[in-house]
Amino acid sequence: MYIKIEKILFVIKFWFVFLIVISNNTFGWWSAPFPTPFDPSTHFSLSQNVIDSVAVECPDMGPNYFGNDVRNITSGVLDDTKSHGGNAQANDGPALQFWTDALLEYKNFNFLGVETPITKEGAYLKIGRVVHLTEDMSVPAHVINILHGIELFHPPWLTDNFEANASGNYSLIGVIPVRLIDPKDPLEVKKANYDNTFAIVTNAPWTQYWQVGDPNGQYTGGTDTFPRNLGENAAADALVALQLANARNYAAGALIAMSKSLPPLIKDFEIEHLYSIPAVITPNMSGKISFKVYENRKDTVTIFMTIDNAKGEAIMDPSYGTGKSETLKSGTVLPWEDSFSYTWDGKLANGQYPSNGLHTLYMHVVDFDGNDSTVATHDFFYGTPQVLTCLPYGNYTSYPNTMTVGFDRPMDTHSPSITIDKNANLLYQQWIANNEAVSASITGLADDETYTITVP
Repeated sequence: MYIKIEKILFVIKFWFVFLIVISNNTFGWWSAPFPTPFDPSTHFSLSQNVIDSVAVECPDMGPNYFGNDVRNITSGVLDDTKSHGGNAQANDGPALQFWTDALLEYKNFNFLGVETPITKEGAYLKIGRVVHLTEDMSVPAHVINILHGIELFHPPWLTDNFEANASGNYSLIGVIPVRLIDPKDPLEVKKANYDNTFAIVTNAPWTQYWQVGDPNGQYTGGTDTFPRNLGENAAADALVALQLANARNYAAGALIAMSKSLPPLIKDFEIEHLYSIPAVITPNMSGKISFKVYENRKDTVTIFMTIDNAKGEAIMDPSYGTGKSETLKSGTVLPWEDSFSYTWDGKLANGQYPSNGLHTLYMHVVDFDGNDSTVATHDFFYGTPQVLTCLPYGNYTSYPNTMTVGFDRPMDTHSPSITIDKNANLLYQQWIANNEAVSASITGLADDETYTITVP
């Protein structure tokens, strides 16, 4: 009995919240399940067709990666309102802001984050909101700005007849993504859908149902007389089918445009060195350059590595100045990714070596679509070091098993640490400030062994 009561209370709470949320809302197509929460909404069905159609060309937008998340965020009454900027009475929404935020969160590796007071919504959820608004631009009431939707306790629950006709009679005609001249601007695709719908419904014979007002449009004669059910009017049925197809096609075009605009990502860019930070690179002491590259659409990227600026002298090979082509592997975070590692002694592509002192290694990646990653940088010190070899009881030893070495030469402006090692095993390391005389001591040395002291 207790379990049954709990179930009943849950159902009552669900429908109470459901009705409150959708009260006086504005919907493009039909965002909530209709006629029950267990049937897919029109937005859900549209978006499912869209992600299926672009999955091969844009694998990140397909169901194997983030497509289902894009689809899910386009439907549901809560997400509908949020896609319209939190305004339940808005027919459009902040698509530009969503897309701008999506690019920023993508570069921060935030793909599916949930928005809280201290965290940002993930990139692909923002992308889903742009898809939602693009689909909305095929709905006449949205384009000519008629406030519509659900009015609590005032049936019929779905007050826009065009949306009601579509919600109960969804059929897949086929998705042919709309590709504009500039395929990387999803907002242009959304605008093109708006213009197309506006041109249709503001001309005969559709002016019998919709007319443009100022500032809002309205149903002709003040009443929505568009045929509500499939089969009432063949021309109306054809318009619904056309606009459903347009919603799919333009949304697919916008999704492709967004996928093609996402840049490659770089992570964990390092110059590793045994002795010091920043790394000391010399012909006799190489460092290891390592990094990871992630890409959302195509497996081919070009890698650039130069010193002192992004257009500086290439390292190792001339191709790192013009772009060295690499093929990534199938990934888990994004569709394509790979790890790279190179041993580098400081030699440049022209066969020369950097001047002594502090330098910066610049690295960036360009993808198949021409998107450039954020430039990654890492400092390193290049210089031929002084190397002193001594025995523990030599001139630098003050008492048995202890070596004390003093250096009083002026150090360079950017001086890395001195190091003391035995057979490349680091025993001691100390950072040297500018022009500082240093005394380095180390205990526990073995008799008759050779130790190497390295000073930049």
